[in-house]
Amino acid sequence: MNIEGLDYNTQREKLVMPEYGREIQKMVEYAVALPDKEERQRCAESIIEGMARMTPQGHDSVDYEQKLWDHLAIISGFKLDIDWPHDVSGAKKITTKPEPMAYPMARLHRGLSPFLFVIGMERL
Repeated sequence: MNIEGLDYNTQREKLVMPEYGREIQKMVEYAVALPDKEERQRCAESIIEGMARMTPQGHDSVDYEQKLWDHLAIISGFKLDIDWPHDVSGAKKITTKPEPMAYPMARLHRGLSPFLFVIGMERL
């Protein structure tokens, strides 16, 4: 079934930060594509205002504005060329994934499962 104009989220580009939604991501993509730096700056500031309205529970935090600017940098893939009011170098730490933990290779205790119980009863 192919209906014109109907697209599913599975067919769309993956969201970088789903908590802000697809519209914020589209606005950031638009801001990255703007040719004028002043216009990009104004656009970025209005995007931050929109992000702040979407997450009202964090306004009490001391570094709330820093967090919003970090998230903007992450969503843009660090491609947004503006005068950042806060240092966004810490945002790169957020995007890095931790090293996988070593899994203990010792024999695991299985406990009393019904299968093992049946096997034990057959041996008696």
